Amino acid sequence: TFSGIGKKNNDDDYQKFSGEYDGDGHAIIGMVQNTASGIAAIFNETDGAVIKNLIVKDSYVAGNSNASLLVGRAIGTTVLNCYTSGIIFDGGSYSAGLIANADNCRILNSASDAWIWGKNNLGGLTGKMLNNSMINNCYYGGWTGPRFWSVPSLKYCGAMSPELGWNTPAEARNCYWADTCKVRYFATPLEAINVGNSSGGTVTNCKAVSAEEVEATVAALNA
Repeated sequence: TFSGIGKKNNDDDYQKFSGEYDGDGHAIIGMVQNTASGIAAIFNETDGAVIKNLIVKDSYVAGNSNASLLVGRAIGTTVLNCYTSGIIFDGGSYSAGLIANADNCRILNSASDAWIWGKNNLGGLTGKMLNNSMINNCYYGGWTGPRFWSVPSLKYCGAMSPELGWNTPAEARNCYWADTCKVRYFATPLEAINVGNSSGGTVTNCKAVSAEEVEATVAALNA
């Protein structure tokens, strides 16, 4: 019955979460959230929030656009030192391990191993980043793929983000993903971004790393 924290879609009974949530290194394990309409995440919508030091592990969310294991739709929000793993099942667009839909946001020093099934715009860390958003010092180790009926029409996948800027500036830097990450049913490697859908995005020092490199890469990020 958990429906997430804060405003959900057009529900005016709740405000967007605008506070600071410090997980202090604790973990939420085995969360299940299943909604047939709209956003599915721990934090549905945020505005000016800070979410830090939180682990969401072995969890499952199912929604119909803007589905994530952490934040569904975010404005001016910072995610810092967070990690997620589990399964995301989205009937619409914008699905990601950390923030599904980000506007002027920061994702810093964070990681996800989420398995993401969706329709369009599937991102390891974020599904969309606009208006001076940034991903820095992050890692993705999961995989993406279309929901069953969406195989012929799947568009836009990215390890960092499939839509890094769309006529707006956005940046990914110092980010890495496992070279085993694939777009399922297509058997194609997952790239940092979708170039054709990221007209305002810049990518600096982002690359796939082998299993042998992961431990050293994560240690370097932690440093």
